[in-house]
Amino acid sequence: DEAAGIDPTTPPLSRVALTRLTDTRVQIVWTFHHLLLDGWSLPLVMADLFTAYRQQPLPTRPPFRNHLAWLARQDTQAAHTHWQNVLDGYDTPVPLPYDRTPDDPRTARSTERVEWVPPAEFSEALHVFARRRRITLNTVVQGAWALLLAAHSGRTDIVFGATTSGRPADQPDAEHTIGIYINTLPVRTTIDPTTTVTHWLHTLQNQQTEARRHDHLPLTHIHHHTPLPTDTPLFDSLVVFENYPVDENTARTHHLTVHDITANEATNYPL
Repeated sequence: DEAAGIDPTTPPLSRVALTRLTDTRVQIVWTFHHLLLDGWSLPLVMADLFTAYRQQPLPTRPPFRNHLAWLARQDTQAAHTHWQNVLDGYDTPVPLPYDRTPDDPRTARSTERVEWVPPAEFSEALHVFARRRRITLNTVVQGAWALLLAAHSGRTDIVFGATTSGRPADQPDAEHTIGIYINTLPVRTTIDPTTTVTHWLHTLQNQQTEARRHDHLPLTHIHHHTPLPTDTPLFDSLVVFENYPVDENTARTHHLTVHDITANEATNYPL
């Protein structure tokens, strides 16, 4: 089913296969194009599915058009000014340590997945570090990625991609809406050995807080604020910090048990 892919010009953009394993167990294979949904939407769809399975009334969810109307009201000029300032002087993407430069990075597909679960004491140490310095764990992860790229590229001016939820705080119904909200934005930071780690991470976090005020601008528009050709990606690596509100009790409420959830995602970034 994954190999079949999805052609955006040919319906449907979502399909489901249901395989009965035993009298009480089934396996669901759900394939959909990212144009339809983001990760935050998945538990919302599943909650509606469990409700429908028990033949109970479905909740009334806010229409996605509310978000489109919100986008139309945003100050795009202020956003363009912000990203122009962020990318001022950036003309060379940070290279990855390729053994062979890809012919076309835009067609990259994941060929390998490496999973690592940190030991409990390591994870706790990260949380303590972040709490004591009043920074988010996301900032710590982005800082670590920036240092890694700097070490392998020899650069001090580092730019990589980061995915934002795109669900604005001033749009309260966004958390309950099913649709595609996410955006991919450039993160730019300078590695300065004379700056303390805490000060550097606070600067990075403040920059990202400011960027959230302008995260509605599409990446293709942001790209125009660099001298890079439109067919040259701004970055080759993408960092995604995910924390989805998955409610494991929803299925139990409907006398169902869900387990062994896996997801295979496709991206057009090499790493």
